[in-house]
Amino acid sequence: MVSGYVNNHNNPDAYTNVMQGQVLLNGSQVPKIIWNQIKILIISNKDEFDIERDMLVTETLPKLQQYFLTQGIYVYFIDCNLNWNFDLSKNPYHILRYMKELKDAYQTSTGHFLLTFVGNKYGQIVLPIELSTIDFHNIKNSASDLGKDIKLLEEWYLLDDKLSPPMYKLKDPDENFSTIPSRSISTYDINSCENQEWNEAYFNLVDLFLSVLNEKSNMKSMHDIQLLSYVEMLFNYSIKLSPSGSMCILRQLDGLNEKSKGNESYIDLLPGGRLDKIRQEKLKRFRESIINKFSITN
Repeated sequence: MVSGYVNNHNNPDAYTNVMQGQVLLNGSQVPKIIWNQIKILIISNKDEFDIERDMLVTETLPKLQQYFLTQGIYVYFIDCNLNWNFDLSKNPYHILRYMKELKDAYQTSTGHFLLTFVGNKYGQIVLPIELSTIDFHNIKNSASDLGKDIKLLEEWYLLDDKLSPPMYKLKDPDENFSTIPSRSISTYDINSCENQEWNEAYFNLVDLFLSVLNEKSNMKSMHDIQLLSYVEMLFNYSIKLSPSGSMCILRQLDGLNEKSKGNESYIDLLPGGRLDKIRQEKLKRFRESIINKFSITN
């Protein structure tokens, strides 16, 4: 029962409270309904699972929402690749943001909080954001010994002596190329040029890191530089938060190779169309680790 009269002429304060949802019941405010939520991040390599992700958002999600709303639970998905014109894994600062998003989903979701799609492609390597001074100089010297151009390494990794100990930090591409994260018709030409420039820098840096780590795999100081894909990084992070909160769909397309038509989105290739054996080996180990981790938790 609402205290007072609902007639605004007799009791304007009570009427205002009712209209604002501040109803009083026996002198106490009616408690707010607490809605539970299931918040799920969806991660995959860009363009590899477009059909599956589209069906999740357009067909599966509405049905889940309709069912769970009757249980007082709101369900929603966060698709990490939705509406992005470029591969977010090429900027490690985006991955940090999604790690925070993933942690928030873990803390607020009443159920699962991550859905990972893994197929025949390992995906782009995430560059390290920070390098110790020892690692930086070891990589620089080793790259020089291998005949690699170290100008990009020196250009993109700058010493931050305000940190303790001092570290070399990767410049944020979004700050260096202002139009990449906010493409519009008016900045299309500039965006295309900046995107191409960063892509070239990114691929050269990845090639440098992979070459050094493969040639100098016995160098103890660089064992912490893993050079993983963003899919594996976020999946591993979710497992640390809660193994039971993660889901993974493994898909294997048989017969897919570097000669398959339109294979760029489904398999790891080097410039020129050759199979990237390093990333394919990383994919093999990643898939094995997924099976092992879920076998242990189950």
